[in-house]
Amino acid sequence: MTVRFQVDIDAGWADCHITVGESEATVTASYLSDGIADLATSVASLLRGAPDASVTFAEEPGEYRWTLQRVQPDRLRIWIMATRGLAADSRLGDVTVLDAECRLRTFAGQLTAELERLETTLGASGYEKRWGYRFPAERLEEIRRLLAGQAGRVSSG
Repeated sequence: MTVRFQVDIDAGWADCHITVGESEATVTASYLSDGIADLATSVASLLRGAPDASVTFAEEPGEYRWTLQRVQPDRLRIWIMATRGLAADSRLGDVTVLDAECRLRTFAGQLTAELERLETTLGASGYEKRWGYRFPAERLEEIRRLLAGQAGRVSSG
């Protein structure tokens, strides 16, 4: 199954393109929260064995809510909901923009590759200048260590 993850950052906004098999979505995040680092933190948590994690990509108004859930030891359900307006106004309802499953290691590997690409092309200072937050170097290193340590120990699901 094809899994792709790409981030384009410019002036406090990030466009995140995700493809899982036949499902794909583009979700955006504003500088209001550090959604990219939060996503990396959540993936690291899952690699450490957490059953689920959540991430919010803040918008103006609204938000994208990511729910990442283990469905098997190395299977991940990625469910992304978009609010239609301010998060506090539940009358506006939510819309599913992505609901798909893939291997956790595959998604973690794609996230790692994309963070490495951003680090190489923008550098830590360029990343911070464009995004407004420090590059998540520690989290990237943790994901690398966790993936290396789990090689061959997690079922292929």
